[in-house]
Amino acid sequence: MQRWKVYAIAIAIGMMSSAVSAQTVVATWNVAWLMAKPTYETWTSTCKRFGWPSDVSKISDASLRDKAREELKGLPYCNVHNGMMFPPDSCLIEDASKIEGWPDAPRYGPNHPCRVSLDLSGGWSQYDIKLQHLRKMAAELAKGKINVLVLQEVFDEDAVRQILPPNWEVSSTKGLTGSPEIPQQLAVAYPKDNPARVRNVHAYGELSSVGPGRHPVRPGLDFTADVAGKPVRFLGVHLKAGCRSADITNPLKRDYHSAEDFERQQAECNAMLAQVPVLERWVDERAAAKEEFVVLGDFNRNLQGEDSKTARSDNTDPKTPLKCSFNARDGKTECSSPVERLMPEISDGDPAGASFIRSIFTTKQGTELKMVRGQYPENSRGACVLKSSGRYKREDGKKIVEAVASLAHDGIDHILVSAALAQRLKKTSFVMSRYNYRRIGENTPMVVTPQDAVPSDHCPHFVALDQ
Repeated sequence: MQRWKVYAIAIAIGMMSSAVSAQTVVATWNVAWLMAKPTYETWTSTCKRFGWPSDVSKISDASLRDKAREELKGLPYCNVHNGMMFPPDSCLIEDASKIEGWPDAPRYGPNHPCRVSLDLSGGWSQYDIKLQHLRKMAAELAKGKINVLVLQEVFDEDAVRQILPPNWEVSSTKGLTGSPEIPQQLAVAYPKDNPARVRNVHAYGELSSVGPGRHPVRPGLDFTADVAGKPVRFLGVHLKAGCRSADITNPLKRDYHSAEDFERQQAECNAMLAQVPVLERWVDERAAAKEEFVVLGDFNRNLQGEDSKTARSDNTDPKTPLKCSFNARDGKTECSSPVERLMPEISDGDPAGASFIRSIFTTKQGTELKMVRGQYPENSRGACVLKSSGRYKREDGKKIVEAVASLAHDGIDHILVSAALAQRLKKTSFVMSRYNYRRIGENTPMVVTPQDAVPSDHCPHFVALDQ
């Protein structure tokens, strides 16, 4: 064969290889209070010194309470990773309150009837079981060609590095301007030879401040990466928890079992309300600059239930600018219109381009809806499932029934693609898939026992953005 033909074939093969590797596959994954060993040792020793308080404000000694608050600042809460049923009243044992002080004791023994998984505070070897599960999953993600991975609930970059394949890089919001000193940061991880070229990473700190005097929540993670040959702005989010399906401004009291539950829901929805105009401002600024963008992460919100509903309960147009302020008198966010739903508020098309395509788990083919199956067992029907071997109480109408629970949240992790970017992508780019946790050699969702660690309460969710 002539030399020039050999060169031509080699170049063609190289171009084909480059085209395949240039695919941008983005994923979001909440890894549940991820720490590296130095942080873990500081957390366990500090919490132990103060008696593992679940609520520092309940320490009776005022001087000890102030000292505990100062030393525990910036560390994970002392009751995380305790492996117990949550909420406590879901435990089937009627007299559980007589066993080891449930649910008010600092820690509980390995044989407590309300235990779901291993208590990870007992030593690094126990916490490392969680890391082993996460490393296995991270290897699966790399094998699946995911090359832009946005993570939530990480302490810092060292925490993420310990679960990544060796040829990956990571950048986090820890220490960046605008990011508060909290134990739940965001990060973006990617292969060193990543064709998406992740760059310009910085914190979107406005999301973390939800009103004077309130505890800061997670910032956004703003970065640029290439999609189908062009730069795209990304915003990773982890919005305020606790307002998953309720109307944001006006949660309905009839949906809650007690006045205490309703008050908690109001406070959490009120904090999310403060984040709505901040998130919308980022979207509007990208649209006004004619940029393509993606917002992804743990929204702590069932956006799929909002697709066909109005944004505001007063029926005002969401294109009308929303003006919000913090009322210091009652500690509430007050807005010019009652915003009840997040998705139609931030995806209102004003300015032009400020709208999203939400990646979903089904794709329309003609008039038929077909389930798109990804890297998960056939019998799971695509659901994010992490089964517990424990038995829970669940309300079925007015009757309390026994149920096997999943330890994984589902339906609140989303990948939103801007309308401008969507116009140049294949329709398959809007199909989201999940990975389930599995043990080596198993093809069914993992069942967690009291002797095992929960990897996370979220599964990774991913989308391949193809031109």
